[in-house]
Amino acid sequence: MCGITGVFSLNEDVAPRYIAEMTDLIRHRGPDDEGYLAVWTPGKRVQALSGRDSKVPLPSLSDRQMQANLYLGHRRLSIIDTSSAGHQPMCSSDGKHWLVYNGEIYNFRELRRELLDRGYRFVSNTDTEVLLAGYSCWGTDLPKLLNGMWAFVIYDREKNVLVGSRDYAGVKPIYYVHEGDRFAFASEAKSLICLPWVSRKVNPTAVACYLVEGLDQSAYGGFFEKVRELGPGYQFSLDLTNNKLTQSRYFQLEWTSASPSVSVREARQIVETVRENVISAVERHLMSDVKVGSCLSGGIDSSSIVGVIRALQRQNELVQIGSRQLVLTACYPDSSIDESHWAEKVAREAGAEWIRTYPTAQGMLESLEDLVYTQDFPFASSSIYAQYCVMKLAREHGISVLLDGQGGDELFTGYPPYYTVYWAELLKQGHWRDIRRELRFLSTADTTVSQLVGSLVKYAGSRCLPSIRRSMVQKQFRHFPWISTELHGHLQQPITEGAPFGNLNAELAHLFQGGNLQSLLRYEDRNSMRFSRSEERRVG
Repeated sequence: MCGITGVFSLNEDVAPRYIAEMTDLIRHRGPDDEGYLAVWTPGKRVQALSGRDSKVPLPSLSDRQMQANLYLGHRRLSIIDTSSAGHQPMCSSDGKHWLVYNGEIYNFRELRRELLDRGYRFVSNTDTEVLLAGYSCWGTDLPKLLNGMWAFVIYDREKNVLVGSRDYAGVKPIYYVHEGDRFAFASEAKSLICLPWVSRKVNPTAVACYLVEGLDQSAYGGFFEKVRELGPGYQFSLDLTNNKLTQSRYFQLEWTSASPSVSVREARQIVETVRENVISAVERHLMSDVKVGSCLSGGIDSSSIVGVIRALQRQNELVQIGSRQLVLTACYPDSSIDESHWAEKVAREAGAEWIRTYPTAQGMLESLEDLVYTQDFPFASSSIYAQYCVMKLAREHGISVLLDGQGGDELFTGYPPYYTVYWAELLKQGHWRDIRRELRFLSTADTTVSQLVGSLVKYAGSRCLPSIRRSMVQKQFRHFPWISTELHGHLQQPITEGAPFGNLNAELAHLFQGGNLQSLLRYEDRNSMRFSRSEERRVG
């Protein structure tokens, strides 16, 4: 939705060209506005500055009038209150705090009302200003009160610290480098490796795990040796007097290993609760002052969103949707991989305008260099090119915000790997009645008995016999003789172990907090921001 950057040096003045280049590299994340803050932290002096795309009259970054060892930068994609009142970096009314922020807070109106009752006053209708007032009121407890997706950094002028936070699901990114007496952060890694003091050397463990196991999330710190990613549900504090960085986790997903039986009545109540939560989430995510559309794959997750929007349209006029909602689908001529016939049914039932794109192998080859540059890091599948094409289509049709079901199928266990974990749990706990019931309905799942048995054997072997699994991994790695011997040594370190054997809740918690979902969210963030689209995700 936006792009944020920052660079700090403990002992020396920082040239403004560094923050300018960092911020220019992510202009695609926010073409609507640009802003900077220069700070001399020993004296706590500040100066707000502008760039070539700034919409407010401020001195130019190139004409700064003071020494500065800290800069904050911002690129804005206007979604809520598109006026210049939303310009960032934004200062609190008392001048104590400055904020750069990427994301959207869905409960900002409720928080705004509470802050008004506490005596705070506002001059805009932005969620950015609510974040600033919220930090003034609740300090580092603020993230626990938020409902939304965000990555923000606040310069606390009074305490002389930088405080940063990332949303609990990890939808919005923050990358950082903390090296010697320097610190820098940004929405994308490319903004950090442009700094002359940041090494571009790769992380050998991440490379090994990507080549051998196909892992592309940041479980090993990311693909650049010095670039780190703030984890989902984490916040940091940087003391600007000594460059000491601390991190803490404000959100930890709770789960239970128990598998309680539920009655038919309880099951129906659970279904109704989920239904109400999905409707409430869609309503919140429709909050926008610009045009909103939806991605539609034909799967249950995106189809549910389109259906909910249609139901809401029948109740009230949705100005941001218009008379007909716009839905976007990637289609293929090969019927074995094409699911557009399901999307067509949903679009027709919802009375939507159905817009299609047709990704091709030739088109991917022509776009490959841009796609790789967009993603920053290696990716696991060429399927993200279809998403890339959908985001490009959204820009062509003037759709600024897209609702999508990304992560829904995973969290609702809609894929065969989750059947395997579920069956392992049933077998482990001896739930024979449930096993007989599941066997009767196996034909409705995307697997067969033989496939299920094979996957159970592999699953049990990988969890119960880690030494055998490791030797298999090492054998696979020998297929890459051109990799340096340094990488071979890293295979002696623990390969990712995942969740406890035979527990679906544990598997889902692992997925949410550090597993495959993080990769999916990263793909979507980069693809949507490449075309300056705001991607609103359904992740639970």
